[in-house]
Amino acid sequence: MPLMLKNNRGFTLIEIVAVLIILGIISAVVATRAGNNDVDLAAQTEVIKGHIRYAQTRAMATDDSPANLPTWGVCTNNTGTRYWLYNRDNTIPVPLPGQENARVSLTDVGLTSMTVFDISFNDWGVPFDPTGPLPLSANRSITINDDGDSDTFTIIQQTGFVQ
Repeated sequence: MPLMLKNNRGFTLIEIVAVLIILGIISAVVATRAGNNDVDLAAQTEVIKGHIRYAQTRAMATDDSPANLPTWGVCTNNTGTRYWLYNRDNTIPVPLPGQENARVSLTDVGLTSMTVFDISFNDWGVPFDPTGPLPLSANRSITINDDGDSDTFTIIQQTGFVQ
């Protein structure tokens, strides 16, 4: 019976194909993760808009407030790097759903800052500026910044619609 010699030099075609498939998967994952700052900014903008809508919903669900006076709101610190939900007193934060801390830090979610604001809502969902006893006199625009990029949304006066 002839003796078969094994060739131990080199790689088999199956090994090369397996390595190429693994490298392709890894490069596809890396490519989709890189350069998603615009997507992250848009996603975080939607989270903040949701938190403002949440404050409006809480205000509309409050039965014990004096008529047409604001109860629930969202405000930022004076540098626009943190924001929080509050009930009547903007110095006492109320935890937002899904957040670990009562005061949400923008740097913890990859953002740099946003427009400084303090918006509260009455039991009809109408937005108020806490500096005066009257509803907002104009639409309020809020800009969120992320390392050179920005995204802006608006709270509509009288209706509180967040767009």
